[in-house]
Amino acid sequence: MVKVDSSSDSQLIAEAQSGSEKSLSLLVKRYGPLLGHRAKAFHVVGAEKDDVFQECLIGFYKAIRDYETGHDFSFRKFAKLCIDRQVIKAIKTAGRLKRKPLHQYEPIAKIAPSLICYESDPLRGTIIKERLQRLSAIFEDFSLVEKRVFSLFNQGCSYRDIASRTRLSSKSVDNALHRARQKLRAALNDD
Repeated sequence: MVKVDSSSDSQLIAEAQSGSEKSLSLLVKRYGPLLGHRAKAFHVVGAEKDDVFQECLIGFYKAIRDYETGHDFSFRKFAKLCIDRQVIKAIKTAGRLKRKPLHQYEPIAKIAPSLICYESDPLRGTIIKERLQRLSAIFEDFSLVEKRVFSLFNQGCSYRDIASRTRLSSKSVDNALHRARQKLRAALNDD
């Protein structure tokens, strides 16, 4: 049977604010169910469940850091508010346009699993070289806009940066990238 510390939240919070790792650990244990519940209540685009739980922990640590005793509201309510704000901030950050390329990312292994090989197989290496030459030929089929947009995208530029550099709208950038991906996928699936 696990012994539960009978210290009050106020006492543990004061000790944690003073640097007590033990008090901090006890608070995290005590509020574990709340953290788990809040983590299940949210979904962050591009994040795994553990990432959402980490955001909840960050919010909880901020609640401990910022809580002042003597208010009319409980620490539990304050902690829930801080946790929710932290996760909502993560959701907003994940949804920004500059993050969009990360969410649309498709690993080369998914698009063209046949391109993945091991250096120990010379035959596979030769096949890879041939396929890479075909990919170069595919790029020649891209329009000038598709080449420029695709190149900037692969350099890590956001849609907004690409639009600014090419003097295109974000929608035109998105369309050009979509067409380029379709051409790549079609050519690679012909293999």
